[in-house]
Amino acid sequence: MLSLAIDRDQAARFGIQPSLIDQTLDDAFGQRQVTQYFTQLNSYHVILEITPALQTDPQTLSKIYIKSLTTGRWSRSRAS
Repeated sequence: MLSLAIDRDQAARFGIQPSLIDQTLDDAFGQRQVTQYFTQLNSYHVILEITPALQTDPQTLSKIYIKSLTTGRWSRSRAS
């Protein structure tokens, strides 16, 4: 079992809202259609997700970064 705790004070110092963290994790571990391409014969859905092999590895969380809105620097998650 994996537990993820958001340090809301630390996130706030970087201008990162919990909803942005939630959205980022959903983008990585869920499947979100980001666009659709059309040709004369077909249409293609573009799905955003991380590589399925990484979705079951808890260490993947340490590779996900969110850009700070206040400093412009990248912050990464810490899983426990």
